[in-house]
Amino acid sequence: MDQPHFPPVRAAFFDMDGLLINSEDIYAAVRNKVLVENGYDGEIPWTLVAKMQSRPGDQAPVLDFSGIPLSIEQYKSRQLELHQEHFPKTEPLPGVEPLLHTLKNRVASPPFLALVSSSQPEGFKVKTTHLSPLFEHFPPHLRVLGRDPRIQAARGKPAPDVYLLALNLINESVPGPKITPDECVVFEDSIAGVQAGYAAGMRIVWVPHAKLREIYRGHEEEIPSTSNAEDGTLTIPRALADGQIEILNSLEEFDYRRYGLDVTPRPA
Repeated sequence: MDQPHFPPVRAAFFDMDGLLINSEDIYAAVRNKVLVENGYDGEIPWTLVAKMQSRPGDQAPVLDFSGIPLSIEQYKSRQLELHQEHFPKTEPLPGVEPLLHTLKNRVASPPFLALVSSSQPEGFKVKTTHLSPLFEHFPPHLRVLGRDPRIQAARGKPAPDVYLLALNLINESVPGPKITPDECVVFEDSIAGVQAGYAAGMRIVWVPHAKLREIYRGHEEEIPSTSNAEDGTLTIPRALADGQIEILNSLEEFDYRRYGLDVTPRPA
């Protein structure tokens, strides 16, 4: 199949949890610890975890699956204690730091960078304060976080609103022609985030967690798709074939040329 032509990227949007930092692994470790403390000796399958990614606060599926004797309030309270203990230890994932540095400093026409995360402001702070040099790549006015009052209730990912808001924020300061969605690339790890970026009309670099990738490797036709008349329909196999979505194992594999980004050589 011939791939459609895409214009060079002028804006790049980044999810955070599981894409920039290893917080998804911390979520999993905390979840498993609470389950073990309450008599469940097993892990929540990634088919279920994938449905909860980018949907903060939805913990009922964990309790329903495990059957542990906790209310949602009790479960969340214990989770919060452990999150406060472990989130200050988050680390950048492979390829993150060189990618952001290159986009900012070595691309001939650097794209605008924005952070688009379902993490709420309190969680963002505890996960990132010790990583401030990394997050300085994203100016505060180009961060769209959970509970953003500019986003209507129930219009977070997989709806496109968060990415369209981030694009509008960039365009407020862009001299000359405004950036269009097809000039944007979204970096995501969750299926809901991929759906959101696709519905916004943007290109997607999908870097799923290794366990999620393994579930669907060779079975991409089974990846859940959107079917919302307002936001459009995402069929991931078709979007992979036409080049709108690319799957990477790590951000270390990112190909700048594929997105029209000319990188200047390092000094000899």
